[in-house]
Amino acid sequence: MIEELKEAIRNLNPKFLGVRIIKIISFKKLGVGEGNINYIFKIGNKNFICRVNIDKHVPNKSDKEYNFLKKVEKLGIAPKVFYLHKKDKMFPLGFIILEF
Repeated sequence: MIEELKEAIRNLNPKFLGVRIIKIISFKKLGVGEGNINYIFKIGNKNFICRVNIDKHVPNKSDKEYNFLKKVEKLGIAPKVFYLHKKDKMFPLGFIILEF
C-alpha cells in the first residue's frame, strides 16, 4: 500500500502542494488514528502529513475532514490542508495531505 500511496502523491500537480517538483525525500508511518493511518513525508524542505482513511464504515471521512479544515483554515486553529484524494484505481482509499 505504501508504494501505491507514494506513487499517487508523485503524480499530483506540484502546485497542489506549493512545490516546484514532487520528489519525495523521506516517507514513514507516523501512527494510526481513529479510522486512519498517518504518514509523514518530506519534499524539498517541506514536511507534510498524509492521512489515509481506512474506516470502511465512513468511506467519505477524508472528504468531510478536508471540507472542515478548509472552512477553519483562515482561523489559524488547524493545519493547512493541501489536497483531497478520492479513491480511484491508482489508490483505492481516500486521503488528505496536510501541512506538518
